[in-house]
Amino acid sequence: MIKVLVQTDESGEIRRIELHSHADYDQYGRDIVCAGVSACFQGALYAFDEEDKCEYSLEPGNSYIQVKEEISQFNKDVLKVLVKQLELIARDYPKNVKVTHTFRKEK
Repeated sequence: MIKVLVQTDESGEIRRIELHSHADYDQYGRDIVCAGVSACFQGALYAFDEEDKCEYSLEPGNSYIQVKEEISQFNKDVLKVLVKQLELIARDYPKNVKVTHTFRKEK
């Protein structure tokens, strides 16, 4: 199961999105759930136009994007769309994807 962790700050802004594990819907190379999650995540990373304001990793089974400082409204919207896409995949494939939201108080 792909576990998605969405971390927001005090104002409700997305600060970090993590993807862990594999969907296990089908064998490697034929897993449409994994392909869908990967396509959404990669698309969001490529759309994000302030790379210097975030840190990210795109590794099979362990990917994340971490916002390090204030970002534009466009990039906030990119992250919101990504979360919505992942939630829709989780809704349709609940045995393969789970989205969890957490709150982190900024220091």
